[in-house]
Amino acid sequence: TITPPENCGGAASDLPMMPDAKSKSVFGDVITYQTASEIEDVVEFYKKELSAAGWEEEDDAATFGGMSILVFTKGDQSLQLNITRDDGDDVTTVMLTVSE
Repeated sequence: TITPPENCGGAASDLPMMPDAKSKSVFGDVITYQTASEIEDVVEFYKKELSAAGWEEEDDAATFGGMSILVFTKGDQSLQLNITRDDGDDVTTVMLTVSE
């Protein structure tokens, strides 16, 4: 068992995830997971949940094709969400990147 040192940083552990999240992976400041939900549902989920948690949505949002990018800030933290869905799959991939 490898135990990381206290206060070693990494992605915020209090970030919400879709209720049906699976295949979760955390690497440093990046969290990825998959959901069966459509992109539009994931976008609405994060707008609602992050706003309720004190995150402010930036105007940098973009949606095109099978991808949506959202940017939120809270204090000195920035959160970028990349949400993608392959037409051939019934899976949406969500990547959350936290930076200061």
